[in-house]
Formats: sequence, C-alpha cells, structure tokens
Amino acid sequence: MLVAEQNGTILGYISWQMRGCIGLDYVNRLVVKPMHRRQGIGKNIMTSMSIALTGRVFISTKASNQSAIALIESTDWTKAGELYGLLPDNEAEVFFWRDLR
Repeated sequence: MLVAEQNGTILGYISWQMRGCIGLDYVNRLVVKPMHRRQGIGKNIMTSMSIALTGRVFISTKASNQSAIALIESTDWTKAGELYGLLPDNEAEVFFWRDLR
C-alpha cells in the first residue's frame, strides 16, 4: 500500500493484491478523500507505484466511472478490454494494464 499524506493527514492511498488477477498484480483500491480530489493526488499515487511494484500490473473500474477512466488513461495504462457479468447491474468492468519498472 502507498499512502499520500500531508501534515500527518491521509489524503489518499492505493492498494493491490500480489498475483491477484490471472496470476499478476492487481490494483484493488485507489482512494482519494473527496475534498482532495482533482488536485493531482490520485495521479501522483498512480505514478509512484513503481516504488513498490515492477512488472505487469492490472487495474479496473466500472465503465460508468469516467473520472477513474480518465485518471487511469492519463497515467499511461493500456486498455485490456471489458468484462461483463462481474457487476450486479451487468455493467462492464473495464480492465487496463501497465508495465512498471
């Protein structure tokens, strides 16, 4: 887990599962407190992942979460595809991958 903080206050974090997606690392949570969103914190957390991870990593979000998709795409992730049937309302889950060094 990587945590973004300022003056001892947690602003956001990212966590992942090792070998959690078809045997590869998978980001399962990216959270930024609502009052701190759209300030580059999520982007900074995403670009800092190479501190802790290397190799191919996956991340996903539901297709309607355009803010998350924009953030993921702005940090050089490649769309891997969409999977239906994971979410209760049958909305597509959009998967992305990135090679970290």
